[in-house]
Amino acid sequence: MEEEIPPVPYSVWSNEDTARMRRRAYADPDTGSDLHFTKAARLRAAGDTEGADAAEALGLARAAEIKDSYPYRFEIEPGDE
Repeated sequence: MEEEIPPVPYSVWSNEDTARMRRRAYADPDTGSDLHFTKAARLRAAGDTEGADAAEALGLARAAEIKDSYPYRFEIEPGDE
């Protein structure tokens, strides 16, 4: 039986760890924000602007939730994540 590794509290995560976890969460095929942005792009290409805007809003909300779930230990400049 494989030994279970206890979770590491975020206070010891490096910013690189946090960025890596955020990227995985954004890309998660079931719960990530990227799926909403992909849907928005598909709807916009099909001419459904209203649907695209709604999907994009869901993506932005989910991305904000992910950022709150994986806080940076030290502040970094926007765009460096």
